Amino acid sequence: LERINSQVLPNVLSSVLTGVGALLVLLVMDWKLVVVCAFMYVLYFIPMRKFGKTRRAFSKERQIKNGEMFDWMQQSFEGVRLVKTFAAERAALKRYKNHLKDVFQLDLKGNMTWRLLNLWTGVLSSVGPALAFWYGGHQIFNGEITLGTLIAFNSYLPRLFGVMQAISFGYIRFKEVGPMMDRIDEVVRRAEEDHDPTGEVQVSNATGRIEFCDVHFSYRPDIPILQGISFAIEPGQKIAFVGPTGSGKSTILSLLLRLYDPIAGDIVVDGMNLKAVDPKTWRKQVAHVPQEPFLFNESLRANLSYGKNVDQDQMEAAAKQASIHEFIEGLQDGYESHVGERGVQLSGGQRQRIVLARALLRNPKVLLLDEATSALDNENETAVQLALGEWSRGRTTVVIAHRLSTVVDCDLIYVVERGKIIEQGTHQQLLANGALYSRLALAQQVAGKELAHSGS
Repeated sequence: LERINSQVLPNVLSSVLTGVGALLVLLVMDWKLVVVCAFMYVLYFIPMRKFGKTRRAFSKERQIKNGEMFDWMQQSFEGVRLVKTFAAERAALKRYKNHLKDVFQLDLKGNMTWRLLNLWTGVLSSVGPALAFWYGGHQIFNGEITLGTLIAFNSYLPRLFGVMQAISFGYIRFKEVGPMMDRIDEVVRRAEEDHDPTGEVQVSNATGRIEFCDVHFSYRPDIPILQGISFAIEPGQKIAFVGPTGSGKSTILSLLLRLYDPIAGDIVVDGMNLKAVDPKTWRKQVAHVPQEPFLFNESLRANLSYGKNVDQDQMEAAAKQASIHEFIEGLQDGYESHVGERGVQLSGGQRQRIVLARALLRNPKVLLLDEATSALDNENETAVQLALGEWSRGRTTVVIAHRLSTVVDCDLIYVVERGKIIEQGTHQQLLANGALYSRLALAQQVAGKELAHSGS
């Protein structure tokens, strides 16, 4: 696109102006010779439409092949540990070479079309002057023009052919860029379709009351994720959602963050329909700790203070609550240490505690914890859970968990299966029911003394 704007388009425009001037001069010299040469111009442009279609198809196919190659490269770099642990370096290299071979063969095919085009234009640029000399010779013999006029005419004629060549090549370049423009248009349309939701009501001091009213949601029309979910959370309550993998627990948090809107039913926060609330102001009231912690390739300080200006004391306090302060202090550069791309220089548990500290620094009214301590060892998990228990008092807290030992102190636990709430109650009540929650507890071998003592 940059080349089209900076080179091809200016060249075509200047060529058109040059061509108009050259054509006027040739018409003044002898309009009959111009008419004869016009036949060559027609021959010149006849194959351009075919060449244009060929180059457009080539450009589209090359885009696809390049995308596949770079996608594979990115996956290989991101999954380099997996490649190494499976000793799959040769297989990965072979697959990359195959992608490279496909692109190379496609380039050879594309270069062949350019050579054919150059051959065609070269032949016509030679035949045109020859035709002018042949017909001009007859005119000289008949006394219609002089030799000097013919020589002058043929000196201007190549300029006209040069203009034609620039215009035809520019046309083909525009055809080549067509698939790129189509792709950009597709991305823009998707962005418009998936635009951030809007809302007019500004939220500056949420109380944290949340209610789901018969909420239905699906990512695909044929696969329902949530089916008639209804519950209410009072301000300051700590509630949990537990259940089998894929039951829709994390989707509830996505809807609360308004990353998606329900296809049916309503979500009400502080008495207002969430669809009417400005999502940016609502999200400022919420902190989310996701299942897969994400860190930027920046310093620990930049990651911890992301989205909020905090001082050193606040940062250290949050890091201590997340049991990560001592680790950071032990690093050579402390809070200025860089974490690498996606936090690759940290362990999974360390990344999780950094993200947890980042959430605490937001000082939210609503805290959403999605498996927030799943990557921690028992000692660190216990310390973090105790700190969270103290810190979350007075804040609405929603916990998603598989480890039932992390939800025993919740005010209310909802058991979700296949997108529906099938049980609700406290830890002890659900154990006594002998239903799914009890079976999950038994499967984790914590339904005995450990859970009993935790819940007492």
